[in-house]
Amino acid sequence: TLAANDLFERMRANADAVRAGNYVVAYGAATTASTDCEATSCTGAQMAAFDLARWKTALAVLPSGDGKVEQVGTRITVTLRWDHSRAGDGTQWASFLMTTDF
Repeated sequence: TLAANDLFERMRANADAVRAGNYVVAYGAATTASTDCEATSCTGAQMAAFDLARWKTALAVLPSGDGKVEQVGTRITVTLRWDHSRAGDGTQWASFLMTTDF
């Protein structure tokens, strides 16, 4: 819940980039930020890349943790997933989904 809310708050602070689709990302997509937006000024697109890179890094602490962001019109869906199997073999996924409108 905290990870999804954190990303939504970052998105609310960068609404123009949300409307431009800059936060859409798939499971497994590598996210990198070419600019450290804590150290310098960034465009909305650069801030979105920075936010996603930090978010995906935070999710990586979960077993096989990953996330995706989908957008249809003004509706944004953030989904997190992680390996919930005791063997850690990816046979039992758990997920958490939040949706909001921008």
